[in-house]
Amino acid sequence: MATAPPTRSIEVGRYALAVGAPGGTLISPGPAISDEGDVAASAELEEALEPKPEPDDHPTPGDYFERKVITAGEATTRVEQSEDLLRAALDGSLLDFDALSARAGVMLEVLDALDRDGRFDEWLRYARAINGVLALAQRWSALIRSLRDTLGAAERVPDLARAVAWAEHELGTLHLAVGDAEGAERRLERAREIRREIGDRQGLAATEQSLGVLCRQHLRARRLERRRRLDRRMLLAATALFLLLLGGVVGAAVDPFAPGSDPSLTVRLEGRGTVTSRPASIVCPDRCDAEFDTGESVTLTASARRGTTFAGWSGDCEGMRRCRLRLDDARAVTARFERAAQPRAVTVRLNGDGIVTSAAGIDCPGACRTTVERGSRVRLVAAPQGDATFSGWSGGGCDGTEPCAITVDEPVTVTARFAAAPPGESTLTVIPGGEGSGTVTSRPDGIACGDDCSATFAEDREVTLTQTADEGSVFSGWSGGDCRGTGDCTVALNESLEVKATFDLAPAEDFTLTTSTSGPGSVAATSGFGDGARDCSAGCDYPAGTAVTLSATPGEGMNTVTWTGCQRLSDDPAACVVTMSVDRAVSASFSSVVD
Repeated sequence: MATAPPTRSIEVGRYALAVGAPGGTLISPGPAISDEGDVAASAELEEALEPKPEPDDHPTPGDYFERKVITAGEATTRVEQSEDLLRAALDGSLLDFDALSARAGVMLEVLDALDRDGRFDEWLRYARAINGVLALAQRWSALIRSLRDTLGAAERVPDLARAVAWAEHELGTLHLAVGDAEGAERRLERAREIRREIGDRQGLAATEQSLGVLCRQHLRARRLERRRRLDRRMLLAATALFLLLLGGVVGAAVDPFAPGSDPSLTVRLEGRGTVTSRPASIVCPDRCDAEFDTGESVTLTASARRGTTFAGWSGDCEGMRRCRLRLDDARAVTARFERAAQPRAVTVRLNGDGIVTSAAGIDCPGACRTTVERGSRVRLVAAPQGDATFSGWSGGGCDGTEPCAITVDEPVTVTARFAAAPPGESTLTVIPGGEGSGTVTSRPDGIACGDDCSATFAEDREVTLTQTADEGSVFSGWSGGDCRGTGDCTVALNESLEVKATFDLAPAEDFTLTTSTSGPGSVAATSGFGDGARDCSAGCDYPAGTAVTLSATPGEGMNTVTWTGCQRLSDDPAACVVTMSVDRAVSASFSSVVD
C-alpha cells in the first residue's frame, strides 16, 4: 500500500512552509522568529505575487504548455517519475535543486497530453509534483507563474474543481507568507468554499490551518497598530506640552504624525471580472484600493472574464464606458459583471409517426429545433400518432422509452423512433401530466408508465388503466378515451387512443401544537419562519415537518422548568424542540429548586 510522502520545510520570511503535505503546503511561524520581529520575505516571491492583468482568453490546461505528441503510456510513466522525483527531494535523498527545477521545466509538456486525453486526476498529480519541485528549489517566479497557469486552466474544466481549490490554497498560503493579508484571505476563502463542496477533508484541514495563521497575523497587526497609536499619543502629548510652554496653544492641537490627506479610490466587484487603473495602482480583485494625489485624474477599465459580460458601473461612476474620475475626495466605484448568455441548440429528429414536445420550445413536427442557455435542463416527451408505438430515443445520452431529460452543455441532437402497429392491433398511449408524479398500469399487461407509456393491443380489446400516485402527489383525473374522474379508466380499442393521466402535488398538511403550563410561568413557540413568538395554549397550526422551538419563562419565585412531550435542548434547559409530524401536546412544569 502506498505511503503518504514526507514533507520538507523551507523558510520564507517569518514563516516555515512544509511542502508535500497531501492537502497542500502547510504554513507555521518560523522556529526562531519572535512574534514582534519582522523578517523580510523573498523579494523574488513578493514581486512574483504582484497582481497582473488577466488575459482576455483562457486556454484549456494543455494550451499553456509546449505542444508535443506524447503517447498515453509515456504520459503515465512521466507522472510516476515526477512523483518519485518530488519524493526524493522531500526525504532529502536528492539535493541538486538546480537540476531538479530544470527537469521540472522539461516535463511541463506532459500536461498537454494528459489534458487532451481528459485524464484530469493524473493532470493534477503531475501539476502538484512539478510545483512542489519548484517550491523546494525556491524558484518563486516559475512557481507563481505555474500556479496561475494551473488555476486559469483548471477553471475551464468542470472536473478540475479539486485543482482550482489546490491552486488557490497554494497561492493564498504564499500571499500569507509575504504578509499580504488581503490576497491571502481572498484566495484561502475560495479554496475553503470549494473544498467543503467537494468533501476534500485533507485539503480543507490544510486550508483551515492557513486561515488560522492568517487570523493570528491579523491579531499581530492590530497589536502593533495599538502600540504605534500609543507611541503617537505619547509623542503628541510631549509635542503639545512643548508648544504650550512656548504659548503655541493652536499648534498644540495639530497632530504632526497625522496620516497624509491624499484621497483614496476603492473598487468593488460584483461578478467575475477585473478592473485596472491608469495610473497603474489598482488591479482588482488582487488590489482594489489605492491612494492618489489630490486632483489627479484616474481612468478605470473593466474587463469581463470568459463567460461574463460587463454590466456597468455604479457609485461614483455610471454607464458602460471607461470610468474617469478626478480625485478631489475619497471615491468608491462598483463594477458589475453578469453571466453571459451562451446559447446552445437542441434539435429533435423523428423516425416514424409521432410527436415530441418540450416546455423549452420543441413541438415537433413543426418546431423541431430550439435554443437554450448553456447548462439548461430540457425534458423531451414523445407521443406516437395513429397506430404507431414509441420504440425509444437515441442521441444526446437518451435511451429507453421514458421522457428524455438532458442537461444542455453543447449543441445536441436527439432522435425519437416510432414503429407502426401490426395489422389487427391498436395502440394505447398514456400521457403523464401535472406537477406531481405517479404510475399507470394496464390490465392486460403492456403499460407500466413511468417507464413504458405505450403498448399495442388486439383491436376491440378492452383495456383497464389503474393509477397510483407517488408520496406527496395526488391523482387529479383522466382525460381522453372517454375516461373521466379518478377511478379506473376502461377503454375499448377499436382504434389507437391517447389517455392523459394528471398527477398534482398534494396540499401540505398542517398539524396542531398545544402547550400547557403547571405553576407560574409562560411558554412561547417560534418556528423560524418569521411568524414571531406565539402563545399556543389554544393551539397553533404548523405545516408538516416544521421544527418548533419552545421557550419557557418561569414566573416569580420559580427557577426550574421540566418539559413533557418535547426534546429539551442541551445548551438551554429552558428551551425544547418538537417536529410537527403529528398533532403535539407539550407541557412545562415550573418549580423552585434551592441550591
